[in-house]
Amino acid sequence: MNHKKIYPSYFLIIPLVLYVGLFIIPSFMGMVLSLTDWNAMNDEIHFVGLSHFIDIFTDERYIIVIVNTVIFAIVTTIFKNVIGFSMALALKALRNPEKRDPMYDAGLSLQGHVMAFAAEESRVNGGRVIEL
Repeated sequence: MNHKKIYPSYFLIIPLVLYVGLFIIPSFMGMVLSLTDWNAMNDEIHFVGLSHFIDIFTDERYIIVIVNTVIFAIVTTIFKNVIGFSMALALKALRNPEKRDPMYDAGLSLQGHVMAFAAEESRVNGGRVIEL
């Protein structure tokens, strides 16, 4: 079996067209429209620049909404990861009951994450040893 086979570049055409058509172009159009006062009820479009963004980041109501959104995103991300990790451990325990303890594998995973965190903190802090 040839493991060094290189697939033709034309295999990229369909995914690239989909990515550009469904992500890049709408994203660019959204950025351009955010700098105008366009709405669906009016045909006229006027360039207003960054005034919408200035309004958003200076109005206290919007700041509260942004803070709440960030808090919600952080909390739900943590809960989703805890629930997903717990379900993975439970499924692994059901699938291989005679194999290693799932908590042992969880400990190894956590140990690797802690070591990666400590290494990054040490790198950022000029090579100092980090007490965890």
